[in-house]
Amino acid sequence: MGEIIQFPGGKDREKTEELKWSLDMNVLTDMLMHLAELRQSDPNSYNPKNVDIRVQGIESATSQQLCDLVNESNETDWNTHPSFYDAVIQKLKERGIIKKHS
Repeated sequence: MGEIIQFPGGKDREKTEELKWSLDMNVLTDMLMHLAELRQSDPNSYNPKNVDIRVQGIESATSQQLCDLVNESNETDWNTHPSFYDAVIQKLKERGIIKKHS
């Protein structure tokens, strides 16, 4: 029988998610500004408990899937599901895709 050639990074690569995500910074900027304005005009639109529930629901999503959620969203989505998009932003920050400001 033939020998299997092992290439470096083969099995290791499967364990770690490849960071080939792309995030539309224009959409992200619009989303962040819109959610901030929504919080000011309607403080009830931000509920930390709802955000935590949404975070749990997207734990298994890949970074690219989260980026796609941002890229494919619009103002109607943000108005309808602000806690969900706050959760997506939180996960992107935790993963280092959106840099946290100190």
